[in-house]
Amino acid sequence: MIVGVDEAGRGPVAGPLAVAGVRVKTAVWPFSFSMRDSKKMTEKMRNEAFEWISQNTEHEVVFIQASKIDKYGIRSALSEGVSLVLQKLYRKGDKVLLDGSLSADEKYKATTIVKGDEKETAIAMASVVAKVSRDRFMIEIAKKYPEYGFEKHKGYATASHRKAIKEYGLCLQHRQSFCGNFV
Repeated sequence: MIVGVDEAGRGPVAGPLAVAGVRVKTAVWPFSFSMRDSKKMTEKMRNEAFEWISQNTEHEVVFIQASKIDKYGIRSALSEGVSLVLQKLYRKGDKVLLDGSLSADEKYKATTIVKGDEKETAIAMASVVAKVSRDRFMIEIAKKYPEYGFEKHKGYATASHRKAIKEYGLCLQHRQSFCGNFV
């Protein structure tokens, strides 16, 4: 089995970091569009892929909240997320493939692949799960914090988001350590 791992939400100034893993026997992709980095897919393609992945694979996603990112840093949050996902998905003998700069404990004998979400279907699937799950989370919290427009920018530092921060200050979803220039 292959466990592909990727993350979404490393750069936004608000919302959690999402780390996802997908465990598959072989990375089969039944769609006419190619499986690739979720950022290069349309929202419709990502949602379609997410539904298929949800129904046809074993997968996990964990969220590391903004307060923990502020307290321990993004690298620690990434490490914790990868560890939690692998604790839930990994079985002895599985091959672990990680995207980009992600790393795992030595016991997993994982391989990190630069641009892995463009080269390995299992990592690309994890990319989709992380991105769609995080986007849905941001849309949901926008209901609690409508003044920030999270449903539109998903926590990234767009001009409208920076303006809202200046007007309303920070909320609990903001990564204070990422917002120094906006307040």
